[in-house]
Amino acid sequence: MSDFCPIPNEVRRSSRKTLSIEVTADGRLVVHAPRFMLRGTIDHFLTEKADWIAKKQQAAAKEQTMLPQIADGAVWKIGDSPVRLRLESGLPCAVWNAQTTELCLPTENAKAALITWLKAQALPFLTQQTQAWAAKMGVRVAAVKISNAKTQWGSCNSKGVVHLHWALICCPRALMDYVIVHELCHRRYMDHSPRFWQEVAALCPDWKQRRQQLSAYRFLLRWEAVQEK
Repeated sequence: MSDFCPIPNEVRRSSRKTLSIEVTADGRLVVHAPRFMLRGTIDHFLTEKADWIAKKQQAAAKEQTMLPQIADGAVWKIGDSPVRLRLESGLPCAVWNAQTTELCLPTENAKAALITWLKAQALPFLTQQTQAWAAKMGVRVAAVKISNAKTQWGSCNSKGVVHLHWALICCPRALMDYVIVHELCHRRYMDHSPRFWQEVAALCPDWKQRRQQLSAYRFLLRWEAVQEK
């Protein structure tokens, strides 16, 4: 255990009874503490968790270097289709030009405008893809909803509601399909039993490779939460 006591960026006190720590997407250390807990107790806890905090902050710093670049002329891929970004001052929102496959963003708040646009594209596109796979698999989907989860790409409940993270449309099509197939297989097996994985393998024989490749895009799950410098 390290003797070093990390200095938190913020200490949030409330009526909670337990002490916890959080390393945010941009590497900030936030402490959640009971209202009257002594600072010495907090510091002792932080010292005990110093190694864990360092690893989390290093991982956050690495993710920061992988974040998508929003710059004039930058090329993104939506699914497998290239989209060129253009920055223009004074635009009220993102404007799509289908002829040039360019997305014009307001210079003043480019990231927020881009995320709003991506979410708007994600719902109809992911719904269409999910329904197509559901028809192929012979399963019923009650609804497809867009998720902002920070740790998972999708989920499916027993009622047939599939939640998919909006950032999936920024991933290669093969990885998007894997997530959709994974969630739809839960329409037959609400677990991760051998039968479930056999079902996944029947539709995506290379699912292990796709899942490994998908891990390289995990930074997108927390991208929205990263504060602009």
